[in-house]
Amino acid sequence: MGRARMVTPRVRKFYVSESVTHAELEDEVVLLDTRSGTYFSIDGVGIRIWELLRKGATPEQIAQRILRDYDVAPEVARADVAAFLNALATRGLIREEGE
Repeated sequence: MGRARMVTPRVRKFYVSESVTHAELEDEVVLLDTRSGTYFSIDGVGIRIWELLRKGATPEQIAQRILRDYDVAPEVARADVAAFLNALATRGLIREEGE
C-alpha cells in the first residue's frame, strides 16, 4: 500500500499590474491603467482591500482583515473579496501570481 500524501491547497496571490498607477484622494483611490488610459475609482471597503493587496496579502488574509474591521459574516467577506479581486483582474488591474 502506498503512502498517503498530504495535499495542501494552492494559495492564490495577486499583485498590481505593471501598467497601473494609483492616487489616494480624500475618500477614494483612483487607479489609472496607463496602457489603456482608463481610470477607475474605488471607495469604501474597496480601498481597504486595495491597500492590503498592495502589501502582498492573500485573498484569505484580506478576508480575515475585513472580518476584523467590519461587521460582516465570514462567507460574505470571502465572497465579496473574491468578487472585488475578480473585477480588478478582469480589467487587467491586477494579475494572479504565475500569470
